[in-house]
Amino acid sequence: MTEDILNRVKQTELCLNKDFAPEMYNEALVLLEDLCILISNFSLNHYGMPSPDRPATDLVNTDIQREKQYDDVDLATLIANNEPFLTAEQRLIYNRIMLTVDAKQGGFFS
Repeated sequence: MTEDILNRVKQTELCLNKDFAPEMYNEALVLLEDLCILISNFSLNHYGMPSPDRPATDLVNTDIQREKQYDDVDLATLIANNEPFLTAEQRLIYNRIMLTVDAKQGGFFS
């Protein structure tokens, strides 16, 4: 993976004598960790590997990317199958939240 990154850098910078740099290894770790988080929701640290150095904004962006990859059809099916099993209290809260979502409002629920 790091070799791919090195080859990309050589091509984009037109510098064929470029060698591996710590940033390339870190980029490979970022890519690996993103895959681990996507597949298992665990970081590389969980698997005994070093975590990459990344700014906090990258961590948030990774979470946002993962959240955007849900299959809407599967989720709608899951909801339709499980709604009938809600207790009265759960249904009350669920309906209250859904009304707020449908109205495109935010808020806190107590």
